[in-house]
Amino acid sequence: MKRIVFSVLAAMALAPSGAVALGATDPLPMLDMSPEGIADANREAAAIIAAAKAEDVFDVVPLRGIAGIILRHKASGFVCDFERHQARNAVVVYPNPVRGDEVSCSTMTLIGTRTTIISRDSRTDDVAIAKAARSIQGSNPRAVPAPEPRIQHWSAGSGGLPSPKRVRFLIDDRLEEVILGHVDGWLVEDWFIAPRDLAESDTIDSHWYQTAATVRAKSAAPPR
Repeated sequence: MKRIVFSVLAAMALAPSGAVALGATDPLPMLDMSPEGIADANREAAAIIAAAKAEDVFDVVPLRGIAGIILRHKASGFVCDFERHQARNAVVVYPNPVRGDEVSCSTMTLIGTRTTIISRDSRTDDVAIAKAARSIQGSNPRAVPAPEPRIQHWSAGSGGLPSPKRVRFLIDDRLEEVILGHVDGWLVEDWFIAPRDLAESDTIDSHWYQTAATVRAKSAAPPR
């Protein structure tokens, strides 16, 4: 199910010709840092949760000094961040014996589309990344493996986190990447569609480390 959702997001990011439609979207608006702007961001965050009927799964993280959108997954503690006023902003709660044990957050960023999936997934990281690679290649016959980034900011064990697995493919003018790994019992996956030029650097990997750190922070917190 979650792979179908990602395939739909991938299709939305593409122009009819198959080129990345990043230039076709409206520019991301300037953030309104006024009290009214921050309050509006909090209302937008609540609306994202309401649209998915996920009030029992996600909380709004109230903002005070910034006017973005942040939601917290209650079970894991992982934090979803969204760009404001983007039609692609969405959370999904997938059918699961334990409601909330598999969810995703999607948004459009300055560099492309991003879907973060977090789940209680018993597969090994090797099995999960192999399936992600097959998913991308199966839906994109022109996909070719992207070289490792020449500029690397992140290394194995950064921030005391487990080393994630990563697959990267070049498809025409775009880069598609999946980076994933288990953190304290949760499989954290980031699926990106971005301009081809970003294949030179591991910049987009930073989001996985930030997300994984929020999961680690909750699991390390003393019980109340």
